[in-house]
Amino acid sequence: RLIGRAGAAGLTYALVFIALPARGGGLWFLLAPESVARLAGRFNESPLEVESLTLTLDGKGAVELPPNGAIEIHPAQRFGVTRLNSSRWHNYDLSLSSPDIDINSVIEGTMSTTRELLPGETFENAREIHISVSDNGQDVADFRILSRYTALDFMARGDATDNHDKKVEFYQKAYQLDPESDLIRDKLMAALAVMGKSSGAQTASIYENLLAQNGPDEDLLNRLAGLYQAEEQYERLAAVLERLIALAEEKGASAAAQKARLAEAKVKIGRLEEAAAIYESLLAGADLEKKAIYLGQLVVIYRQNRDSEKVIGALKRLAEIAPSDQITALF
Repeated sequence: RLIGRAGAAGLTYALVFIALPARGGGLWFLLAPESVARLAGRFNESPLEVESLTLTLDGKGAVELPPNGAIEIHPAQRFGVTRLNSSRWHNYDLSLSSPDIDINSVIEGTMSTTRELLPGETFENAREIHISVSDNGQDVADFRILSRYTALDFMARGDATDNHDKKVEFYQKAYQLDPESDLIRDKLMAALAVMGKSSGAQTASIYENLLAQNGPDEDLLNRLAGLYQAEEQYERLAAVLERLIALAEEKGASAAAQKARLAEAKVKIGRLEEAAAIYESLLAGADLEKKAIYLGQLVVIYRQNRDSEKVIGALKRLAEIAPSDQITALF
């Protein structure tokens, strides 16, 4: 049994002991202190209060956990339950149990790691371990221990393995745990760049998952757009470019280059009217060189649509800013 701090019942406990016959009471106290404490509790009649559970952690000392509280412990860190603190002297009628581990492996001076207690667990996600306090078989309090490997653990695994797929997997898990780490991000991006040369579809899927988990990211979107362009997946490329344009506009930045790429992708998938609308919208803010390029693209699109009136209109505008040989090249 885990002995806790003395509560208010301590005074009653002492009075009961003094009131007992000197010889018999003293012997009873020595041989059955819990029975004395139970008798004192009946005289006291104060409600049970479970105050805390004291854990001892390797390298950290004692930590007190309040009822329904939780503490995170690394899978390789040794810990033990030192005492249960309650309002009952000697914690009579109270017991500890756990549906997840062998409670005897962490009490009465014994310490273990969650890795030892749960040998088949991967700890890739936080594993909950419950420790319950029961009063005559009735649960009255619960404490939680959370245990999982950290981002640095997974990064170290990625550094150590020669299997490139595993390297990407470990870096990805590290990045999911710590998306703010520039070091982990750089390692993941470098590993994905290598993977993309041999498995563009798998790499694109990982990029999409990272974006779904962490929200819009300009660098990831640009990498994904590059993959889809290389794989000639223009429908998906268009969708990514639209996300990049929205992100740039949210930041108040120019999205002209991405819009031009989007117009090219729209042409590739046969959405000529949408492409033409994009080029027309780009003309207003473009310099003469860009205007000539956009008007040239409009001439091509209008010819594909067999819209001679718009072809002539685009050619007239092009003639105002471009030399005749550039116009001739369109035909």
